[in-house]
Amino acid sequence: MSAVQRFLCCCILLPAALSGCSGAEEPRLDDVDRRFAAFYSEYLLTGGLAADGRDSSALMPRDHIDSLLDRHDLSLELLHERAERYQERPGLWKQVLLDIRSRLDDSGAEGGGE
Repeated sequence: MSAVQRFLCCCILLPAALSGCSGAEEPRLDDVDRRFAAFYSEYLLTGGLAADGRDSSALMPRDHIDSLLDRHDLSLELLHERAERYQERPGLWKQVLLDIRSRLDDSGAEGGGE
């Protein structure tokens, strides 16, 4: 292989190899992901979990859940759609969870928590 052929191969293969590395970037949250995170954070803060860590949504009035959905411009259908999306894209779900945790931490700081 001549020097020119090696150069051309590098010009073609190197960008392709580098673009493969860029696929390792963390997924970015879109507007619906951020609204989902805000909804879920508020859900947890307003009684979505019992003191012992069990899901207490059965105790939460349906109108309260509907109010949370409305406040964050979400629907049950959209929640189900996002749940399926997050199952297919665990990296995205991780970013949503980090956003939720950040919101919960911020809420704790504002409320005088630890």
